[in-house]
Amino acid sequence: MPVDGRPLRVLIVRIGAMGDVLHAMPAVAALRELHPEWFIGWAIEPGWSELLQTDADFERMPCGAGRSERMPLVDQWYQIPAKAWTKRPFALSTLSDINAARRRLRGEQFDVCVDMQGALKSAVVGRMTGARVFAGPAEPREAQARWLYKQPVPTRSVHVVEQGCELLGAAVGETLRPAK
Repeated sequence: MPVDGRPLRVLIVRIGAMGDVLHAMPAVAALRELHPEWFIGWAIEPGWSELLQTDADFERMPCGAGRSERMPLVDQWYQIPAKAWTKRPFALSTLSDINAARRRLRGEQFDVCVDMQGALKSAVVGRMTGARVFAGPAEPREAQARWLYKQPVPTRSVHVVEQGCELLGAAVGETLRPAK
């Protein structure tokens, strides 16, 4: 599914909590194995970004820029401090942070964005990207999230890891099996 002969740019939106992030990793690892040339980004709460990179990457690149041997799963992670935003939703600093995140995500020109969380906040983040394909679960955790998806994806699997593979696979047009 390359666009104009170039590799796809895919954004995973699984902001938090830790278990949610860990459950999404096998699907993302399967996509990475299948398409190592694709750019894979991840929108995540800053507190959970350590799951995607090592301390050495933090010192070298504070926003997680650039895939390395120590960070093989994603090419870049994007800071989405949703918990902080909900504490002060109408503060000018919050609105400024949200606008900055929107500009940054939109500027990345993602071809595909997948909301693997199924929450309204993750769907809003995904919608901010302006991605050509924005997929999410047909039956998300929070029903309102469905209104924001361009491509609702039904999942049949029982386990959340396998559901993640179905969701991500449908968004990119591939069959994915959980990877280690």
